[in-house]
Order: sequence, then C-alpha cells, then structure tokens
Amino acid sequence: MKRFITTIQKHLGITRSEAIAVTFVATILTVGTVGTRLVPVTSLHEHASAQRIAQILDSLEAERFVVDGNHQAPYQPEQRADTGTTLPQVPEKKNSHRIVDLNSASASQLETLPGIGPAMAQRIIEARTRRRFTSVEDLLNVKGIGEKKLAKLLPYAKVP
Repeated sequence: MKRFITTIQKHLGITRSEAIAVTFVATILTVGTVGTRLVPVTSLHEHASAQRIAQILDSLEAERFVVDGNHQAPYQPEQRADTGTTLPQVPEKKNSHRIVDLNSASASQLETLPGIGPAMAQRIIEARTRRRFTSVEDLLNVKGIGEKKLAKLLPYAKVP
C-alpha cells in the first residue's frame, strides 16, 4: 500500500496526504459502482401518494375511535401478493362513520359522513372558509343539504 501511495504521489505531483485522500475517494467510488452491480437493489418501501397516506392515517384514527360505547371492529392487514408486504386495509366508507369536526376536517374525513361525496365535501369546505360553522345546523346553508340529510349527519358531525 505504501508503494502504491508513493507511485500516485510521483505521477500526480501531490503530497502524501493528498495521495491518501485520492486513493480513499477512488476506492469508495469503485466499491459503490461495483457494489450496485453485484447486489441487486430492492425497494425497501412502497411509494404512496398523499391521498393514500391520508386514507391510512384516517383508518388508524378510526380504529381507535369509539362510537356509542362500541369499539369499531379493527381492520385486518391486507397481504399483497406481488410484493409480500402487509399494508393496512382502509375501512369501507359505510363502516367508517365517526364524529367529524366540521370546521377542521379534511375533504377525505368529510367524505366518511353519510351522504357526503367529494363534491359535497368541497362545498362544505368552501362554506366554512367564508364563515366558520357555529353549529351543525349551519350545514343547511350548504347547497344540497336539506333537513333529511342533516338528520343523517347530526350523530356524526360536531362543531366545537
């Protein structure tokens, strides 16, 4: 090794410390290049969209939540056949009703309410940006929500 360092010094016209640094960097680059060819790179994690992450977080929150004194049934992990990884299973929309704060809920949280789809959730968000809700009955001011729909929403919606 000493002979190699001395040879590099002479050919490049550099000091011993610089020759050691050049050798170190060249070794690291060689190992990194050869190592990636010898060891197959496998993905250690699955890439998820922001919407998928929000669904997972919502399902974890729903699992902990208690409605009318009864625990919701915990979800079972889903086994992926293609990668062998286990992912949480997002609860079905009809089973995921829980109390939602109308002034702070995201669109995906609002969509868990009975009778609320993506368009209605967006209308609720637009209405609360104009004026915050002071009571659940303020939903009557949102286009598409009448007395019947409000009656279905009352057990699951709150305003602090």
